This record gives sequence, structure tokens and C-alpha cells, in this order.
Amino acid sequence: MTALTEVRKQLIECLRAYIANEEPKELITRDESFDEKQYGLFRLAYEQKLIPIVYASGYSRGENTEFSHKLKRSAVEGSLIQTLATLNFTELYRRFNEENVSPVVVKGIVARSLYREESVRPSGDEDIYAETEEKFLRCREIMISEGGRAEDGGDEAAAVIAFFFPNGLHIELHRKLFDDTAFEKNNGCFAHAETQLLRLGGSGAEIEIRTFNHTDNLLYMLLHALKHFISGGFGLRTALDIALYAEKYFDSIDGKRLTEGLENNSAVDFASAIFDICTKELGADKKIFALIGGRHADGSEMLEDILAAGVYGTSEESRAHSANITRSAANGGSRLSGIVKSIFPPYSYMKKKYSYAEKAPLLLPVAWLHRGIQYLFGQKQGNTASDTLDLARKRAKLIESYGIRLER
Repeated sequence: MTALTEVRKQLIECLRAYIANEEPKELITRDESFDEKQYGLFRLAYEQKLIPIVYASGYSRGENTEFSHKLKRSAVEGSLIQTLATLNFTELYRRFNEENVSPVVVKGIVARSLYREESVRPSGDEDIYAETEEKFLRCREIMISEGGRAEDGGDEAAAVIAFFFPNGLHIELHRKLFDDTAFEKNNGCFAHAETQLLRLGGSGAEIEIRTFNHTDNLLYMLLHALKHFISGGFGLRTALDIALYAEKYFDSIDGKRLTEGLENNSAVDFASAIFDICTKELGADKKIFALIGGRHADGSEMLEDILAAGVYGTSEESRAHSANITRSAANGGSRLSGIVKSIFPPYSYMKKKYSYAEKAPLLLPVAWLHRGIQYLFGQKQGNTASDTLDLARKRAKLIESYGIRLER
């Protein structure tokens, strides 16, 4: 493992200080490259969607510098956008309650409720899950009647429909929690999950929402993170959400059932590595290890991957290109088979990337050739075939080290 840079250490310190409600220590050295490092912190916090927390931690507060002003502006803007989004979501969910459909809410507002100020934890969208076909269609009708525009026309048969509202609200309506075929078996973990009512939303926007019980909520958060980890990675915010949830609802979580759910998905060491990161680096309570039978796994290599990944493995294009290779590793396959799948994905994927293949399916081989040339000879820095293979090799090794298997 390579040593963390000053910038990465400072980001972690700001998160730790925010959670502990303390002033963060200044870890970036004030030398001739100080300004460059400060902006490196800004870029990293932006990639990780953590600018509001960095500012709320008190870092650079009181300083009259270009960096401190930019940090404040971005944080205030992000927090305002999130506050309005929360208000708009609670108004929509109130309509669901009035219509007696009340879908299950996962992540989003549930995760934001873990923080002192909910607005410091931004959500790009809100995810709602309709357990029955009747409820799914009714939720769809309600959102359309409330001005929601369904992405790609809102195919009624789709596993997930994304809705965009004029007020900026973005909702994903799920018929299945895991729509990717590689992870579809995870839906069985929640087929009979119990739900609970939580009053969430913050001052002026409180609403009683339905969500899973605390055991299933934590299991879902971990399996959702696992899906992203295998496909491209996830950010520090996701790890922090998981640790804060485990700590806050520790007494209400059935550790035995949680561990069983994780074992069935070869994810106990994966969860332990996240706990390791958050207890060592972010100050989470070590008691959370008891929820997974006291299992300890080293999270140092995972931390490095998390800091490079961006919020959902989107920091670099090579991560997306390497996804088939890491999925192959999670299935116990070879890197070669993953490379083949990366160059020759199925038609369902290719038609989204190459419009001519969607219009004329017979052109699929041409699209494969087009993709192969881009994949093997791309010269954009950080996105060459060599970069992709190198990253995939490292991430496949990491997946194997935690014993992760998609099929058992």
C-alpha cells in the first residue's frame, strides 16, 4: 500500500472531525505548493461529493483566501440544493401516504438522517421501492400526475424508472432493488423484509416514511456498496453512511441475521474492511464489529481504492472499462475472459453506447470493432488499454483478497 497523500489525509481528517464535532487538524503543509494542495483537496472533496462536510467541519473557516471563499460558496450552494430537494421529496411522499401506497425508501433521506445537518450529505436522487406490481404502477401514475417526466418514456415493464421533476427532484422507482442481472439474486434477501415507519426530513420537512427494519437496511447498504465495488468502486461517503448507520442503530440490528445475509453473498470480509476503515480513520465505534461476529479484515487497500474511485466509481473512465474484468474475478473467472467481455459486451449494452447498433442490430459486429479499437488504442491519459488493464488487475486482486464471489 502506498502512503496517503497530504490531501487525502486532510479529507479524512475533516470527516473525522465533523463526526466527532471537533475542529479539524491542519495536515496540509504550508510550503510553496500549499495553494495547489488546497485545490487538490477541493477536487477530491468534489469527486467524493463531500464539499459540504469539509466546510461544515470548520476547515479553513475564518480564512480570507480564494480557496476558503470557493469552498464556502460550493458548500452553501450544495446544502441549499439538498434542502430544497428534501422538501420536494417529502411533499411527494406525503402524496404517496395520502394515496395509501407508501413505497419503501432506501438510502437517500435515510442516510442523510445520520448526520447532524442533513443537508451536508447530498443525494443525487431518492430511491423508492414498490414491493407489488399494483403499488409500482400506482406510484408511477402519481409521479406523472405530479409533473414527473419519465426517462426514456418510462417503460412500464422496466425494473427501474427514473423520474425528473421541474423542481429539480430526481426519483428512481424500483420494481427490483437490484436490476443488474449479475446481482439479481440479492433481491431474494429482501423478498420478505419487514418495514418500519421513521419520521425523517429535517426541520420544516418532516414526513413519516416507510423503510426496511434496521437489519435489512444495513444489509441493503452493504450489498449495494458491494455491487458498486465489483463494478467500479464506491466513495468514502458510502463507507461513512454504513458505519454511522451500524453505530446509531446498533441495538436494533440483529447481528446474527446480518452476518448470515453477508455470508450468503461472500461479503463478511468486505463489510469488515469498511468497518476497519471507519473505525481507524473516521472514529466510528469499534463495537460495530460485533454485528459481523467480531470478524476483522484490513481495509487499507480498500481505502486507497475508495479515495481513487469517486462517489460511485466514476472518477476515471478506465474504471467503467475494467468492470467486466473485475466482475469476471468475482465470478472466479480469468482476466482474459473479462477482457473479452469488455471488448465484446452484449447487444443490450452496445445499443446504448452506439446509436447505429440500436437502429440496425446487424451492425453489432461493427460496433464491437469500433469499441475494440477505442479500447486497445485509446491514447487519452488515464484511459488507455494499459491503464484499464493495470487498474483491473489491482481491483481483481482486491476482490479476491476479500473472498468475494458473485456465484457460489
